Amino acid sequence: MTDYSAIAVKCYPKGTIVEREYENEKDRSSDTEVEGSGPLVVEFESRANPLDIMYYEWFVCNVETPNNYQRYNDEDLRYTFEKTGEYKVKLVATSNTCEYTDSLNVRVLESYIEAPNVFTPNGDGINDEWRVAYKSIERYQCIIQNRWGRTVFKSTDPGKGWNGMIGTRPAAEGTYYYVIIAYGTDKFPATHKKAGQQMKYKLSGDINLLR
Repeated sequence: MTDYSAIAVKCYPKGTIVEREYENEKDRSSDTEVEGSGPLVVEFESRANPLDIMYYEWFVCNVETPNNYQRYNDEDLRYTFEKTGEYKVKLVATSNTCEYTDSLNVRVLESYIEAPNVFTPNGDGINDEWRVAYKSIERYQCIIQNRWGRTVFKSTDPGKGWNGMIGTRPAAEGTYYYVIIAYGTDKFPATHKKAGQQMKYKLSGDINLLR
């Protein structure tokens, strides 16, 4: 008679933030927790042991609505958290003989955006581009004009900035004007008159271009 010993199923799920390239996006990643600027893309690894697991189940939900979850059967999962909030990601791994459950917490941070009023595109590698500082921005539109109302730069990507060029020529020193409309991944707080609506930013001001 051959003795049989059941091998306990264990998983060590890990979430790694897919970091975006733009350095002017704040809180792009975290070394200690799975949290950051939204939309937040996270790669989850099951890291299961032993290797004979037959079935994986991932459950993703906002902690405020735990019964409203999304379910996946991948061994590893890549997921985008679109909105600001606290989330729970649970993994259930099943073999022929047993089941193991573990979970991770994920946080998408509140939105933020701020525009500088000066930059120096002189090629010295310091402050050569005009860029906003931001996090958890879902939609973005920026227009920069000169004093005569001519548009010299526009963008729908908050990670990209103006390098001080108009076409192939350097823009003249002086004052320029920006208008930004942006939407966050969060909502106005309960104390605001627009409570429950998507966070919206309207920014405008001067830019001093110095060389």
